Amino acid sequence: MLQAKIESVRKGRMGTIEFEMKVVPKMRKAQNFTVYPLGEDKNKITIQSKNRIASIDMRTGQGKISNPPRANSCFADLQFGNPLSFQVMEVDRVELIKRIAATASSRAGSNGIMFTDNSKASYLLKLLPVEGEESQDLRTNQ
Repeated sequence: MLQAKIESVRKGRMGTIEFEMKVVPKMRKAQNFTVYPLGEDKNKITIQSKNRIASIDMRTGQGKISNPPRANSCFADLQFGNPLSFQVMEVDRVELIKRIAATASSRAGSNGIMFTDNSKASYLLKLLPVEGEESQDLRTNQ
């Protein structure tokens, strides 16, 4: 399975998280992804860059990303476009959960015109490993 490298996790303008991600070896360079507010399936996050869209199951760190760049990737690319599968390392999965959960608010951010409702984000804290529980660090399983 392909490995995702995540770095530069930060809060974006609309109050949700943004980060740089590169799926090795399929992406030549990292792209800036924005996390959508959590939807009905609170275990999965949807992320989008300028050219790609992806989803990550935050329980396992397994994700799917749309195939090589095509301007304006959309949700249909994940369902019908034969997406690539990848795995997020455990340390990155835990960091994302903590950072996304910290943005939980019905008014997470604003661009001056509208507000972002990211109130479901705190649910992700339930997916953190329990202290003392053995967690699988995927870097050791390569």
